[in-house]
Amino acid sequence: MSKGFGNTRKALRLAVLSFLVLFTAVFSFVPADTAQVAITVEKLTEDGGFIVEPFLVPLSRNQTAEDVTIDLLYSKSIRYESSGGGEEFYLAAIYDPSNNAYLGMTIRNTLAGWMITVNNIYIGTSAGAHTLRDGDVIRWQYTKQLGADIGGNPNSLGVNTKADKDRLVWKFAEINAKGNKSSYGTAYNKGLSVLKNLNATQSEVNFALAVLNGDASYDDSSNNNSTDNGSGGSNNSGSNNNGGSNNNGTDNGSSGTNNGTDSGNNGSNNSANNDAEPSEIVEKPLFSLPSGIDEGIKPRPTTASEIVPLLGSNSAITENDDGSVTASVSAVKNALSALGVTPDTENPVTPLVAFRTDVQSKGMARIQLKPKLDGYAGKTFGSISVFKMTSAKTALKLNMVSSIEALTDGAFVWTDISGNVKQSHDEVSAGGSYVISVVIKDDGNFDIHKTGGTIVDPLALVVEGKKSENESNKGGDGSSGGGGGCDTGTFGIFAPFALAVLGFSVTRRESK
Repeated sequence: MSKGFGNTRKALRLAVLSFLVLFTAVFSFVPADTAQVAITVEKLTEDGGFIVEPFLVPLSRNQTAEDVTIDLLYSKSIRYESSGGGEEFYLAAIYDPSNNAYLGMTIRNTLAGWMITVNNIYIGTSAGAHTLRDGDVIRWQYTKQLGADIGGNPNSLGVNTKADKDRLVWKFAEINAKGNKSSYGTAYNKGLSVLKNLNATQSEVNFALAVLNGDASYDDSSNNNSTDNGSGGSNNSGSNNNGGSNNNGTDNGSSGTNNGTDSGNNGSNNSANNDAEPSEIVEKPLFSLPSGIDEGIKPRPTTASEIVPLLGSNSAITENDDGSVTASVSAVKNALSALGVTPDTENPVTPLVAFRTDVQSKGMARIQLKPKLDGYAGKTFGSISVFKMTSAKTALKLNMVSSIEALTDGAFVWTDISGNVKQSHDEVSAGGSYVISVVIKDDGNFDIHKTGGTIVDPLALVVEGKKSENESNKGGDGSSGGGGGCDTGTFGIFAPFALAVLGFSVTRRESK
């Protein structure tokens, strides 16, 4: 072979290699999806309005609440006054175009100023020290009373004591981004009125969101979305109406008693759908925990008003007679179907009481639940799968481990009431008392409450039947990982070719 021809082949290999490397580099580092956050600038205490209505903005890696806020105000040509930066950032005043004045602390009112919540939490740091994540909701709210008038207190930062409007804010931010508010008719203006109402109840907020999502309608005269009382005829059993759920008028005059027949009430108080009684939380620790796992702080049943916004639909929950909440059986089955899982028809689907517990931020906590397993007598513990609802239509499967030492995020063990661990081959005894101990990491994959320091999770017990052929080991949302990463699918296709060429070139070079 001539030297010239050999050089030509080498040059060709290098050209192909360069093309493939460049191609994969370009396409493999395109973000899998665009991260974004929702932000508002609210002056409800001033005149019941906004300086900036809910707005979606793109989020870059490591951006802080200060970065996003300043970018937003600058893009909208809104003047502001601030001092410092990073951990020292302070937003002193924002110009209100409609009133031709700055809103902030004044000589006449030293209690006035701007406070920020991220995911309904009054953050304990400067906005410049708070790094944001995809899906965060940022609300700047003007206060005239050091936060007391907007559900906060600078001396006791934490959860906003007013109604949680974050999901409603996000919905309006999406609508405003698409510019299609006219397609929502009166639902848009009515929902906006709720958003502007500083004293709106959680029921009103949840119901406004349900209407905008098409899950409810203002045209239904039996929808009690204006109060939180338990008046007769509203089928709310004296509760807060489960976030404004649709009561469809079938139980009017029943003094709030649910007769179990109104299947169209979006799952509220629909305890007739449960195949087993709800579980109870066991507070006394049954065994010592491995290093790195803490006891949940004040574990307690969550409420409908808290969990409905997290799951995104009233139909995803069932409110039990004792006030506790479980995932609805229909929602569990829909989520299992999305995973390709079919429940065994001879065994019940058992939603466990949806719990809430506090935990050190980013830490792992153990929660103990005691379900009634009479319907599973004779079954092995290994045959009882545990699924965690991540939304009204999606779920994740938890992992059963055989020892306490193996517990980690998304894992659980079965024990008897004395804390003795049950193995997968052990059978459930009729009338036996058993406890499932679940470990969840704060803000991890198995925690649907994406606010630091709080874990909320609705679980369900299922004996799996025959699975569909296309079932894959994936999360309930069909994704293989969190957002904000790089899409390696393109690289996965072309990498073998690039590596093959590279390997051949290196081999030839080394052999000379």
